[in-house]
Amino acid sequence: RIYVVNQKTDWHKEFPTLFQGLGNVKGDYTIELKENARPYAVAAPRAVPLPLRKKVEEELGDMVKRGVIEPVDHATDWCAPMVVVNKKDGGIRICVDLSRLNQSVKRQYHPIPRVELSLAELGGARVFSKLDANSG
Repeated sequence: RIYVVNQKTDWHKEFPTLFQGLGNVKGDYTIELKENARPYAVAAPRAVPLPLRKKVEEELGDMVKRGVIEPVDHATDWCAPMVVVNKKDGGIRICVDLSRLNQSVKRQYHPIPRVELSLAELGGARVFSKLDANSG
């Protein structure tokens, strides 16, 4: 018998010790670059449409307050362009076009488990859950 529970939960409030903030990863993480990698920096930022500028400034300010991004006031070797995406609810999402950086990244090998093996491991399980993550 299967029971379906459709419950929306504010996971940050329900389990505060599991979440330390959007965009924050504990510890260090290294992205290995190919030996022939050459730094890439945009010469000029992509233009933000005038009607979106206020929303973009507010979102960037909010992201700084939450510790997701940090302001940089000097030239850097690596700099990717920002992309603004409209959300269905009228808000915006700030993204970064990392396609040029991705060309220089050494790929790590993480094989995806076969479905049959994963299903076999769930044999005795009684409770299953589905999580829809938001903004992270």
